[in-house]
Amino acid sequence: MKLILKLAGLFSLTLGLSACSDKKTTISISYSGENQQIQFAIDSIKGAALKADYSLVDEKGDYQIIFNDIDQTIKSQDYHVQIDGKIINLTSGDETGLMYAGLDIYDKLLDGTFSAIASYEVTHDIDFRGLKFNCPLDMRTPSYSDGGDSGQTNILDMWDETFWQSEFDNMAKDRFNALSLWNLNPFPSMIKIEDYPNVALNDVWRTTVPFGNPSNGTGSDLVKDSYYEEGNYEVLKKISIDEKISFWQKVMKMAHNRGIKFYIYTWNVYTFGEHGNYGITEDQDNLITKDYYTKSVETLINTYPDLDGLGIGAGENMKVITDVGSGSMGSGSGNEENEIWLHDTYGIGIKNALAKNPSRDFEVIHRMHYADGNSLASIWNDIPCTFNLSDKYSIAHMYASEKPLYVDETINNMTENQQLWLELRNDDTYFLRYGGYRFLKSLISQMPSSIKGFLLGSDGYIQGREYTSTDEAQKGEMYIEKHWYNYSLIGRIGYQKSLDEQFFKNQLRVHYNISKEKTEQLFAMMNAAGEIIPNSNMLFFTPGDSWLPELSWNNPNTLGYLNIKRLMKANSIHPYGSVISIPNYCLNIINNQTTDKRTPIDIINNLNTNADKVLLIQQAHFDSLDTLDKPLREMIKDQLAYANLGKYYAEKYEASISLRLYNDLKDDAKKEEAVNHATKSSVFMDTYCADMIARYNDNHVLSRCGVFSFTNIQNLTKDEISFCQKWMPRTL
Repeated sequence: MKLILKLAGLFSLTLGLSACSDKKTTISISYSGENQQIQFAIDSIKGAALKADYSLVDEKGDYQIIFNDIDQTIKSQDYHVQIDGKIINLTSGDETGLMYAGLDIYDKLLDGTFSAIASYEVTHDIDFRGLKFNCPLDMRTPSYSDGGDSGQTNILDMWDETFWQSEFDNMAKDRFNALSLWNLNPFPSMIKIEDYPNVALNDVWRTTVPFGNPSNGTGSDLVKDSYYEEGNYEVLKKISIDEKISFWQKVMKMAHNRGIKFYIYTWNVYTFGEHGNYGITEDQDNLITKDYYTKSVETLINTYPDLDGLGIGAGENMKVITDVGSGSMGSGSGNEENEIWLHDTYGIGIKNALAKNPSRDFEVIHRMHYADGNSLASIWNDIPCTFNLSDKYSIAHMYASEKPLYVDETINNMTENQQLWLELRNDDTYFLRYGGYRFLKSLISQMPSSIKGFLLGSDGYIQGREYTSTDEAQKGEMYIEKHWYNYSLIGRIGYQKSLDEQFFKNQLRVHYNISKEKTEQLFAMMNAAGEIIPNSNMLFFTPGDSWLPELSWNNPNTLGYLNIKRLMKANSIHPYGSVISIPNYCLNIINNQTTDKRTPIDIINNLNTNADKVLLIQQAHFDSLDTLDKPLREMIKDQLAYANLGKYYAEKYEASISLRLYNDLKDDAKKEEAVNHATKSSVFMDTYCADMIARYNDNHVLSRCGVFSFTNIQNLTKDEISFCQKWMPRTL
């Protein structure tokens, strides 16, 4: 039965407008319940209707939008839109699906397709589209990404309800329905334990000690003893542990009110926040530590009834004997020992908590990073809840191969009742807005059909609020809003792979308020720019999160700036790119051999073609950048930056090929070519960095890539010219 709710309260602000606008087409909305997800959709429809110049009425309008009762014959998240004249019936198998149906109407009101609406049905593809959110709670309970500027500037925002409400609103509109909050050890900042009361942390602290380059890859040095000394920390917020608990209970409820599951992920074993209290240490053999972790997990689950699950891992700071990396089912006595520790702490804590509420729907997600895949099933066979796995789909670089195979071994070795979450890591581009529809459509469409879902995020950057802009008006902008188009592409395609490019063109047209012709050009420009990072990652690739192709920069403790000397002899190609490396390509030329793989010249041509397309579109259709509205201007400038970065990489790769051939053939003409290409590469990087300096802070500290400045990168690229000039043939 369809029930109609009199929405006098909801529409009291709009009825006065409609009384004065009798000639406007009217819309009424009928809904019989109080579900917050559906109310969000209704509020969104209202705003879009007014923007589209419709009037809202509480009785039957010219168009009647009716949210029907749940229909159990429809799969959850899916929905039907049935049109009877101008009556629009929305039906779904659950409230989340009804919210999505309403948000679909919201989209159609904004993009002008509402008046031509016809009946249709929507079925979703990937069950869970989530975010991996490294959460910097406090100096004493850091995330893996706290050792950089973005981690430090975002600490206070993690304790702001308005931040989370905006995050969840944007996620729902982009069809994300899971949030995983990652922290090395969040327990002291989120719970109080009866047997360890002094561990619970009041207030929110931040260190005042400047960060440098990370000294190791484990995160074990993120909090130093000196940080606790007077003058080396500041109190950002006065808040009791009870208030913290109330805060996170509310945040989890807010997530559910947008159809979003809430997970907490930890790394192991970290005891910064415990700070030695009660004899708690990082020693896995410490019985007090084991007891503390067991009771922490049990208390966390009991404290937060809206917590949907825990992500766990035999992580970076444990007794690792066999480093199995990512994307594989590892084995080894050290890993098995870690696995047993994890079960005997986290596992027992989970069992104890769920024994008090056996009907609770709870999920454990075990990361495959450092995991002992051979013993997982036997060690965890007593867990009384859903037990799934997660693995890095593209290691740290999703903007590379469109079909990576890293997780295939994990999938092939899973038990019948397990599902896999893909960790979709973007440690490729932190600053620039990415908008490559073609690439993302291909990447997401080719994901394994058996997965439960994916988690999108990074380890090298906190994607909370953006504080790097030189424009004061843009400081504090929500990262999800700055990169709105990128999130929309990933979330919406993940939900509905059949969405074609026209849908996203409509989004661009509405968002930037531009003509259809301009939209076509902007879409083409962003598609071309979207090929730059994936192509550059094919020819030089390092899987970890300390390599940032957006800067041609690696952690100074490992590689630092990517220089021509390294490219001349590096075979660091992408394993799933079917590409031959620069040194092997040069050897083929010398030996007059061919290959069926893509060559560096193929990559160079792709980089130049796409970069040139971006530059030509800008010159022909967006020539007067200063006359454009700021949001559109910033988006276009980012695409131009990608173009200059692409030209930089193309010329650098050319210089590396020429210098390697000069080295092996001793042909002076090749050396001259190398100098010319290095000179051009420097010009493009100079242009790129000058633009970045104008729009972003020059000096930065990134948690995985360390200290860098755009000015320094400019200078390092200039040095490559003299490097080529001075090079003499030698054994490489």
